[in-house]
Amino acid sequence: MSITNRIRYVRLITLWLLVSILLLVVLDRFELEPLVALSVIGVLLMTEVTAPTHINPQWRQRLSMVRLLSILVFVVVASRRLVEIVVELI
Repeated sequence: MSITNRIRYVRLITLWLLVSILLLVVLDRFELEPLVALSVIGVLLMTEVTAPTHINPQWRQRLSMVRLLSILVFVVVASRRLVEIVVELI
């Protein structure tokens, strides 16, 4: 049962990322910032959508590290963009 849930999670994340990339390419906005933002949203959303109600398998406990790292990458990319905007204004 746990393996099928893991596979479902991986498939959903992969689908989310592929659709995000396709959307960015179609809109001609394929840049690092929107891709990272959509990726973080996807990881957080799919983690919550696929969360079991009564038990917490060990593989799901390890996702907390993935969520933390994805948020950290988002903060770094957003901070870098914010610095660029502030430097432009000065």
